[in-house]
Amino acid sequence: MADPDRDWRQTAVFWRADVASDVACFGPAPSRAGPTKTTSRLLGIADRQKVASDGLHLNWYSGEQAWLLPPVDPDAPIAAIAPLNGSLTRRLAAVDRLWRRIEGLPATPMPGLSLRRRAYLTRALRALCGRQKGATYREIAGAILGADAAAAGPAWKSSDARSLIVRLAATGSHLSKGGYRALLGKGSDFRSPCNRTP
Repeated sequence: MADPDRDWRQTAVFWRADVASDVACFGPAPSRAGPTKTTSRLLGIADRQKVASDGLHLNWYSGEQAWLLPPVDPDAPIAAIAPLNGSLTRRLAAVDRLWRRIEGLPATPMPGLSLRRRAYLTRALRALCGRQKGATYREIAGAILGADAAAAGPAWKSSDARSLIVRLAATGSHLSKGGYRALLGKGSDFRSPCNRTP
């Protein structure tokens, strides 16, 4: 759980690789892979880290994340792991962003939502919050779209503003029930070998 009184930039969120396809995954490098970076090089540039039963999770303020599968040995050479599935392209891009960090090369941008999409999702979450607190669609329209948007009398039932607020509330509800995961990119069934069940 995150402390709601802390700024979001001060709260580290570590996503699981099977949920978020932008998590770069690493494991021990094969002995014949040739010269490669060690775990300590990746640890040295991480902003935050978290030890868990499935390995070590790293996090950067800019949004990058990495997962090091066990055994995690700072002096051991590591290799990127990218399963051949629907998340391959984004997973490789995540590895490339961290490679560029290690090498001191210019950063490539993180994939993200457009400003228009962010604004829509923000409104959707506000509409959901209003509904959860018992507000009517008309009250929510006034808060989100302005007092003039909530038409008076029977015209409200067929107004564009009401239709938009109903859609926003439905989107917010969908996001709160797990739909937010779609924003993380296509995930995969990528889990640590040490946690697999037969």
